[in-house]
Amino acid sequence: MKTKSTTAVEQINDHYKQLVKDVKAWLKAEQEKVDVAKLAMDSEKADLDERQQVIDKERKSLESKLKTNKTKQKTEEIEERLEELERRQEVLDWDRDGWNGKAKQVARDEDHMRMMTRRLLDQKCKLLRGKIDEAAAENDLERIELLEKEIGLIRHEISPLRFETETIGDVFAMQVKDRPNHPFIMYPDRDLTWTYKDFDIRTDLMAKGLMAIGVTKGSHVGVWARNVPEWLTLMFATAKIGAVLVTINTNYKKHELEYLVKQSDMHTLAIVDGLRDVSYIDTVYELVPELLTTTRGMLVSKRFPRLKNVVYLGQEKHTGMYTSSELIQLGYCCSQDLDERLAAAKKDTSNTDMVNMQYTSGTTGFPKGVMLTHKGILNNGFYIGERQFFEFDADKNERVCLPVPLFHCFGCVLGVMAILTHGATAVMIEQFDPLVVMYSIAAAHATAVYGVPTMYIAILNHPQFKKYQPLMTASLHKGIMSGSLCPPELIKQVMVEMNMKNITNPYGLTESSPVITMTDPADTFKQRTDTVGNCQPHIDVRLFDAKTGEEITEPGKPGEVVCYGYNVMKGYYNMPEETARTITHGGWLHSGDVGIFDEEGYLYITGRLKDMIIRGGENIYPREIEEFLLTNKNKVLDAAVVGIPDEKYGEVVGAFVIPREGVSLSENELRDYCKDKIAFYKTPKYFFIVDEFPLTASGKIQKFKLREQAKKLVGIKA
Repeated sequence: MKTKSTTAVEQINDHYKQLVKDVKAWLKAEQEKVDVAKLAMDSEKADLDERQQVIDKERKSLESKLKTNKTKQKTEEIEERLEELERRQEVLDWDRDGWNGKAKQVARDEDHMRMMTRRLLDQKCKLLRGKIDEAAAENDLERIELLEKEIGLIRHEISPLRFETETIGDVFAMQVKDRPNHPFIMYPDRDLTWTYKDFDIRTDLMAKGLMAIGVTKGSHVGVWARNVPEWLTLMFATAKIGAVLVTINTNYKKHELEYLVKQSDMHTLAIVDGLRDVSYIDTVYELVPELLTTTRGMLVSKRFPRLKNVVYLGQEKHTGMYTSSELIQLGYCCSQDLDERLAAAKKDTSNTDMVNMQYTSGTTGFPKGVMLTHKGILNNGFYIGERQFFEFDADKNERVCLPVPLFHCFGCVLGVMAILTHGATAVMIEQFDPLVVMYSIAAAHATAVYGVPTMYIAILNHPQFKKYQPLMTASLHKGIMSGSLCPPELIKQVMVEMNMKNITNPYGLTESSPVITMTDPADTFKQRTDTVGNCQPHIDVRLFDAKTGEEITEPGKPGEVVCYGYNVMKGYYNMPEETARTITHGGWLHSGDVGIFDEEGYLYITGRLKDMIIRGGENIYPREIEEFLLTNKNKVLDAAVVGIPDEKYGEVVGAFVIPREGVSLSENELRDYCKDKIAFYKTPKYFFIVDEFPLTASGKIQKFKLREQAKKLVGIKA
C-alpha cells in the first residue's frame, strides 16, 4: 500500500522527469548547432590549408627560378608573380584570421553551453529543494528522503559522475593507451620529461620495488619531500598497489614528524635531504636510531612499532635506508613474481578505498589525518579541470605549471588529478622560486599556472618579470589563485600582465577532497573576485545556522558552509570523535567557514566560525575588515584580522598589517583611514605593523599563531 508521502513524490516525479527531458532536449539542440558549426569549420580549415599549400609550392618554384634565371625581363616577370603571390597570401591570412574568430566563437558557445547546463541543473534542483522544505515543515522524513534521492537521480541522469568505479590506476592506464607518447611530467629546469608511457613503466617498477620491501594494499607510505620527481612516482606507485600515500608538510620539524609517523601507523617513510635549516636525514636518525644498527628490511623501532622501512629519494646511500633507485632496480630484477602480484593488487583496488592521507595544514591547531579516496580526488580533479575549460585534445597541449606543494591538495588534486583526468601535462617546480617559475612557463609553453597570492606577487615584482613577460604570455591564459584572501586588484593585475584572462578561484577544504565551489572563466570579473563561485557538479552545498542547525535559504544571510557528496572524506584517521563532530547525521561535512549565497547561487566566504569576533554582542567577520584595509592600496600590501580577549567587550578587533615596500605606515594612519568609513565597533582597537605573517606551506595564514602573538603584544597572559 502506498503511503501519502510516496504518492506525493510520484506526482512530483512526473513533473521533474519532464524537466530533465526538457534540459536534455535543449542540450541536444545546442550540441547539434555546435557540431554543425564544427563541421563547417573543419571544411573551411581544410580549404585554407590547401590554399596555403598551393601558395607555398608556387613560391618555392618561383624562388628557385629566380635564382637560376639570367635575363632581366624574365626576372621582372618572376618578381611580379611573387608580388601577386604575396597579395594572395595577405588575403589568405585575412581569411585565416576570420576563421580564428569563428573558432573562438564556437569555443565560447561550448563554454556557454557548459555554464548554462550547470545553471539549469541548479535551478531544477533548487525547485525540488522547495518541496523538501515543505516536507521538513511537516516533519515528513520519508518524503524528504525520497526527494533527496530524486535530486540525485536528476543530477546523475543529466550529468553522471565522471568516474563512478575507476581508480587512479585505471584512469592512468586509459591515458597511457590513448596518448602514450604525450608528455605527462616535465621539469624544464632539469631538462626532464616523462611521457605517459615512460611514467607508466617507471611507476610499475617502483610499485614492484615497494611490494618487494613489504608494502601491500592498505600500507601507509609517507613522503616527506619537496616536489621532486620521485614524489609523483611514489604517488602513482602506491595508488596502483592500493596502498595509502601519507603526505608530510615539508616545514615540519622533529616533534611534528614524530607525531605524524606514530599517529598514521606509517609502514614506510620516504624522505629527501632536507629543507632550509632542517636536515631530514638527521631528524630521522634522531627519531629512529635503530636504523644505524639494523639491516634494511629488518627494522624494529621502539618508538614506531609499525615503521618497517625508510627510503631516501635519491642515489646517495644512508645507513639503514633504501634508495629510490634501489627500489626501481628491485622492481626490475624481481619482475616475474611481482608482475602477477601487482596485476592482482590493481584488480583488487576499489575506488572507494583510501588512497591518500593528508594532515590538515594547522591553521587552527594540531593536524588530523584526512582519509581521501580514489573516487573523491579523481572526480574532484576532473571537475576542477572542467571548470577551467581544460581541453582533452592532445593537439591543444594543455600544460599546467605547478609551483604549489604536492603534499597539499592544491598540488596533488587541483593540479595532478585535474591534469591526469584531462590527459594534460604537469610542468613541475621542485620548490617555489619566481625565476624558475617564469623560466618553466616560457620553456614548456605552459597554458596555466597555479599559485597563492604571495607567489603571484613575487612573480610580478621580480626584476626579470618584464624580460619573461612576452615569453610567458605567448601561451599562458588560465590558472588558479587560491589559498588565502585574493585581492581583486592582484587578480586584475595577473589577468592583464600575465595574460591569465581565464583565471579561476576555488573554495574548499582538505576534508572535501578539496573543492566544493569554484568560479569559471564565463563568470563576470566581480563574480570571480568577490565570490568563490557556485557548486561543483554532484556536490550539494548549503548554509546551516551554527546555533540551531537549521538550513539558511535566504540570500545574503550568513551561515556555516556544509556539503554533501562523493567528495566527503572517509573521516579522520583513528579519530572517531573528531570525525563525528565534522561529519554529522546524514553525511553532511561541516567546514567551519561562514558564508552567504547571493540570489544567483554564488558563495561568498565571510570568515570562520572560530575566527568570528563577538564584540559586546556584535558579530564581526574578520574578512570584511581585511578587505576594507586592502582598499588602502598605496600603503597596505596585506592584512590579517583576529579577535583579542578584552575585559569589557569580551573580544576586540586586532589587525596585523604588512605595509607596501618602501612605504612608512603607522598605527595612527591606519586608525584615521578607518574613521568614518567603517562602523566604530569594527575598527581595530590594535594595529600591529609586521613584515610577514606565519603561514602554512600552502600559503594560508595561521591565525591561531597571530592570536597568541597579539595577546603577548598587548600584555595578556596565556
